[in-house]
Amino acid sequence: MAVLLTGNISYGQVCSGSLGDPIVNITFGAGTGNGPALGANITNLGYTTSCPTDGQYMIVNQSTSCYTDNWHIVTQDHTGDTNGRFMLINAQLAPNDFYVQRVDNLCGGTTYQFAAWALNMVTRIGNNPNITFSIEKTDGTPLNSVTSGAIPVTAASTWRQYAFYFTIPAGVSSVVIRMRNNAPGGLGNDLAIDDITFRPAGPAISVGIQGTAGTSVTVCPSASSAVSLFANAGACYLNTAYQWQQSTDNGTTWANVTGASSSTYQLPALTSGTYLYRAVVAEAGNVDLNTCRVISNPLTVVVSPPATSSVAITASATTTCTGTAVTFTATPTGGGTTPAYQWMINGINAGTNSATFTSTTLQNNDVVSCVLTPGLACSVPATSNQVTIKVVSPVTSVVVNASATATCPGTAVTFTATATGGGGSTPGYQWLINGINAGTNSATFTTATLQNNDVVSCVVTTGLACSAPATSNQLTMKILSSVNSITIGASATTICPVAAVTFTATPTGGGATPAYQWMVNGINAGTNSATFTSTALQNNDVVSCVLTTGLACSVPATSNQVTIKVVAQVTAVAITASATTICTGTAVTFTATPTGGGTTPAYQWMVNGLNAGTNSATFTSTALQNNDVVSCVLTTSLACSVPATSNQVTIKVVSPVTAVVVSTPAAKICNGQPANFTATATNAAPDVVYQWTVNNLAAGTDANTFTSSTLMDGDAIACSATNPAISCTVPVVAKSLPVIITVESLPVISFSQSNYTIYEGEKISLQPVITSGTGATYVWSPATGLDNVTIANPVASPTKTTEYTLMVISALGCTTTGLPVKVTVLYKNIVVPNSFTPNNDGINDTWVIPGLETDPSAIITVFNRYGGIVYESHGYTTPWNGHYKNTPLPFGAYYYVIAIKNNTQKLSGCITIID
Repeated sequence: MAVLLTGNISYGQVCSGSLGDPIVNITFGAGTGNGPALGANITNLGYTTSCPTDGQYMIVNQSTSCYTDNWHIVTQDHTGDTNGRFMLINAQLAPNDFYVQRVDNLCGGTTYQFAAWALNMVTRIGNNPNITFSIEKTDGTPLNSVTSGAIPVTAASTWRQYAFYFTIPAGVSSVVIRMRNNAPGGLGNDLAIDDITFRPAGPAISVGIQGTAGTSVTVCPSASSAVSLFANAGACYLNTAYQWQQSTDNGTTWANVTGASSSTYQLPALTSGTYLYRAVVAEAGNVDLNTCRVISNPLTVVVSPPATSSVAITASATTTCTGTAVTFTATPTGGGTTPAYQWMINGINAGTNSATFTSTTLQNNDVVSCVLTPGLACSVPATSNQVTIKVVSPVTSVVVNASATATCPGTAVTFTATATGGGGSTPGYQWLINGINAGTNSATFTTATLQNNDVVSCVVTTGLACSAPATSNQLTMKILSSVNSITIGASATTICPVAAVTFTATPTGGGATPAYQWMVNGINAGTNSATFTSTALQNNDVVSCVLTTGLACSVPATSNQVTIKVVAQVTAVAITASATTICTGTAVTFTATPTGGGTTPAYQWMVNGLNAGTNSATFTSTALQNNDVVSCVLTTSLACSVPATSNQVTIKVVSPVTAVVVSTPAAKICNGQPANFTATATNAAPDVVYQWTVNNLAAGTDANTFTSSTLMDGDAIACSATNPAISCTVPVVAKSLPVIITVESLPVISFSQSNYTIYEGEKISLQPVITSGTGATYVWSPATGLDNVTIANPVASPTKTTEYTLMVISALGCTTTGLPVKVTVLYKNIVVPNSFTPNNDGINDTWVIPGLETDPSAIITVFNRYGGIVYESHGYTTPWNGHYKNTPLPFGAYYYVIAIKNNTQKLSGCITIID
């Protein structure tokens, strides 16, 4: 039941003829079970999830068990939704404002409708609800209100809607909704509220479709663009603005139609489907604000899908004789009860409106088709398949042509038959050679076996009644032939290397302009000439020539092959020596052994590439020097021979070592430092033998260098060298003078005390015991806290515990680094933090006491409030993590005592463990 109440404030009826979308739509939600409490400051009633008592409310989707002796059983909200929730109220004892809500972003000067649904829960006795619904400005100024009066008791639960209109003054954009229960509670005055809505109101909007009496129209797709919509809004706004909207989901969602912003709208071409259109109306500038606009009833445009139809045609024959009747039959699909047929020949209308069409005037290659126009709504014409007609006439003649009538033996010739006057779709061809059947059933015939004077013809037949066989003309073939040959000869077939050989070609049947292609081992060579000369032939090369002529039917002719033998006299010479390692002035005899040298070989001996000796197979010399190289060149008188060079023999001339000198880069070294020595032997052979000694005792290896890290002060190092003995020498040992080495001891560093303890701000002198000789230098590190790092006894005053290291360097540069000495710095003033947070977030997780970790004598004790010890540590290198026996202690305050034995200071206080 809906009740429209006007309230006490008048408004123009022209601005309440239509409504916009709800801008406030309080449905209290939906779902199973109770809903949540309302937001803050909306109601002064108490929220409960069980049956409400006086001054309480619930958000429910049903009320079936509360006060059933005097309350209705309600199983759904006012819309009939069994899951829809509503506000169930047991009123307060005194009248009060039980619902207050502010609404923002409204349009000044606009009329709105307020509406709400109410239900009297009482079924028998008690006070009836009496509700005042009001709209006011945020300062309390009323805009309109309406009172329901006592909502009567009904036999069945009955929802009533209360609604009224109001206009917001210009410049106002926010209002307050207020609901006041005017009846007392206690007995009765129990109610339910649902679906509080707040909608913009505006002029009445009449909409329609041009040329249509109702609000819907059904059209075909092709006619959709002719549909025009119109809207007329009553006088309400100073400047009325329109916006058409479209929905394609039956009104669930709406979207603005781009550019459709006038009172009329011409539809575009639409595809099949159902389209809803509505007009949105508002004051100019507000049409896009859903809080300021009103909406017309929808118009429906149904675009029917086009009817699907098709047509196929067949012919009684597709190949026919001239003047023969052919009947075509059309078979429609989806043509309706009154289909229309338009027959067409080559795209030109023919025949009558009939499913069949017969013609005796068809011409060859005429194309027949049919257009079907169905008798259905929204149908479109359908065009059939095309049928091409072959119209044949009797074959009157056949002409045969050949690709050539004069040709060479074995050459393929193609014959083509051309029929005049018809032949039908499947003409038959029978080719004949000299009257005998040949070839296949084809308009062409190719053969390469024709003989001279063969006669070729063709007979064409068809399967049509109007056709008879036709015999072609006859072609007589001429088969030509030409014989070519060529022979070649050579000026010589056995030659020496690089000798010139001339080849001559003699053709037979070569014509006036024969062409020659000479070939060596099958590869083109030479020029187009009857002769070919070459000096580059190799042994067993094969020479031939190909003759090409311009005569008809001639083919290239290949000559005989000529094989060339290239003879090279094989010559070689090897030499040997009576000795290759000799003493100075010793005679060495070299002997040459030739291969293929002929009867009068000639010998040229050479020393280091210079001619030596005589023309003899042997060569003797006493003047050879160390590393001289001896060889021999053999020359013969044989044909095709070339000089041959022998192998090389290198002579080693050996003499005794005459002197050895030992050198070293440093004769003074530090103890343990490696010393390097080098021996230089005079007149040493490549395989000279070295022997090193230290204090005349053998040392080192057979090498010209010697290194040792174990030498002692005053050690004498020497080296001897010996060339290996040969037949003309005896071993001679050459020994160097000794080199005396000075070895200096490394500095020695010791400390009577390696650990010092001071308090911050104090100083202490470091006292190492050093043995290093005179001229030593000192380097302490790090330099932090030292007054001088280059003296033996610096004064240390570090601000934190530090380890110092001393390096002593002797006058010779011998270096020793001592063990570190530690100076522990104890803090006089320990600052103890009073809290920490052991929550494992990486920040302040332990009780860190700066400076205490340096004093191993410190004793730290922590007590709980009952005096029990929960933590104790001697020294504080690891800060406390707030645990007792590996279990976190409760958050709170604990008490500590810190005793520092090396100082009179004693610390105590409170430490708090924070979450």
